[in-house]
Amino acid sequence: MAHFVLYGILTYIYPKEWFFIFMIGVLWEFIEDFFSQLDLKYCVGKDYKYWYSRYEDIIMNSLGIAFALIIKNSFK
Repeated sequence: MAHFVLYGILTYIYPKEWFFIFMIGVLWEFIEDFFSQLDLKYCVGKDYKYWYSRYEDIIMNSLGIAFALIIKNSFK
């Protein structure tokens, strides 16, 4: 839900930059996937699994962007 809201707000504020916002989201998922492959136990001293990447995040980002564009274009 947080992805939907965040990307919806960003797109509503900057509707002309929707593709850039989308690409930043995709890039971030690749970064999360990269960090999820690393063994980060030495950083915090325990088994710490903060970094994870899910394709559902990209779907929610896209839905938030689409929803914001629909709302923005409906109230012109």
